[in-house]
Amino acid sequence: MTIEIDIPPYPYKLIVSFNETYEAFLEDVKYLICLGNLDTMEFREHFKDPVSRGLTKRLSSGHIISAMGSKDIGLITHEMFHATVLYANTLGIEFKLENHESYAYMIQHLVSIIYKTLNL
Repeated sequence: MTIEIDIPPYPYKLIVSFNETYEAFLEDVKYLICLGNLDTMEFREHFKDPVSRGLTKRLSSGHIISAMGSKDIGLITHEMFHATVLYANTLGIEFKLENHESYAYMIQHLVSIIYKTLNL
């Protein structure tokens, strides 16, 4: 299952994929390969690792993709932190103690969208 989230004013999407296997993940996101150098080998290695259940990367096109092997709240929140950092870095916003609240709001927003979409 794949969810696409718009994050205004960011002109690209956050693509969140929940799959148990690399093959299922690749089937869900194959359309992204033409959108910006999706490093499928890095994601393949991710799915081979029994400990790592999530991986979030920014594509060269600007889209952010997050692959998760489960719908665990801790994992979703963890990966949405990475997505938030990638989003902020793209906009030139450096993480500092003074702006941590904006990061917290973004993570809360993304996790809420995912949970509503998944009916959790």
